[in-house]
Amino acid sequence: MKIALMVTPFQPERVETAKQVCSYLSARGAEILIHENNRSALEGCGAFYQDFNRMMEQCDILTAVGGDGTIIHAAKHAVAFDKPVVGINSGRLGYLAAIERSELSLLENLLEGQYTIERRMMLTAKISGSINQEYNALNDVVIASGNIAKVVELSVKSDGRSVMSFSGDGVIFATPTGSTAYAYSAGGPVIDPVIECISVTPICPHTIASRTIIFSAEYRLQTQARSAGGNVFLTVDGEEGIPLQPTDQVEILKSGCQARLIKIKDEKFNDVLSRKIKNNEGR
Repeated sequence: MKIALMVTPFQPERVETAKQVCSYLSARGAEILIHENNRSALEGCGAFYQDFNRMMEQCDILTAVGGDGTIIHAAKHAVAFDKPVVGINSGRLGYLAAIERSELSLLENLLEGQYTIERRMMLTAKISGSINQEYNALNDVVIASGNIAKVVELSVKSDGRSVMSFSGDGVIFATPTGSTAYAYSAGGPVIDPVIECISVTPICPHTIASRTIIFSAEYRLQTQARSAGGNVFLTVDGEEGIPLQPTDQVEILKSGCQARLIKIKDEKFNDVLSRKIKNNEGR
């Protein structure tokens, strides 16, 4: 089995976990593939590839060591090559992780094929106007001001009909996977990831009436935003920040792509949720 590995190279704790993963898998006959960017951190752990695309084409599975951000980043890369991702939590919460860093012995199940693959819905954000671009998100698409204390005026429509209009700090369009991330912090509900839907959560709305609305995944939502004296940005999974003009329209819809996340342990979503929330209390 060929297993590609992705880790944030500037976080010593995660690098150490990645080295342990490499050692464990290599000792059991797996071939480890690593991108050249990680050479300085993981020298001697496996075969290094200068070409990321070739590495992804060669591997059977992509392993991501880190928190949810690292796993999401890896999963989005893997989608383009139709490869499954196994997340190993070396971060704080790790909702998307298959195992914790204290459970590396469970990687034996990975090598023996004793795992399941869970498909996760993604979103596509289409910008039209000053630019014409498309972006895919596993967690969320956020539209918000780039300046502190600048109010954003937003309208959200579906098939030309207004479904939400408010002033505030911004708005979050989230998948069920993303419901435990920024949308949750903004007061949105937690949604079981097997459900396909789009949640729309205002960020600090300047009205009591604005609350999260959950739409069927078949809806195509359109939104426009402007901020007096400030810039407005569209951010995809917390990674890309794209400036928007007041005339730009953004369409949010279910993506044709799905992320494939490997599950090694026989845990239900509510079990993971209870454990992660309990472990995070007091932090």
